[in-house]
Amino acid sequence: MKAVDQTVLAGDLGPVKGDCFRACVASVLELPIEEVPHFVQESEDWYEMFTEWLSKREMFAIEVKVSEPPASVVLPPDVPCIVSAHGPRGCMHSVVGRYDGGEGIELDHDPHPSRGFFGGNDAEWVMLIGRRL
Repeated sequence: MKAVDQTVLAGDLGPVKGDCFRACVASVLELPIEEVPHFVQESEDWYEMFTEWLSKREMFAIEVKVSEPPASVVLPPDVPCIVSAHGPRGCMHSVVGRYDGGEGIELDHDPHPSRGFFGGNDAEWVMLIGRRL
């Protein structure tokens, strides 16, 4: 994982959505942020756009909702993942984390300049990005 900071903050230019998710994808895939589209801003169907973008690169994403039982998910230890939750600014926020091998997710990199992660809120979604064999 190579930590990449977001370049767009929510509300910077009016109704612009921040690019924390884009920065997390760039971090996990170790790409410059300019090589990753700002999916959330570009399309209402951003998840479909994101999965198509991954597919063209022989990759896929697996996303698991961990905020509601049953949240019993075993992830490979120390593999970077994207963790999302409601953040301290009142919107969904994404950061980079990894399964600690025990019972939780370690949050490693918040791409927002505040580095405040979720402001005490619990993780809601965990996403792993993998390569097709």
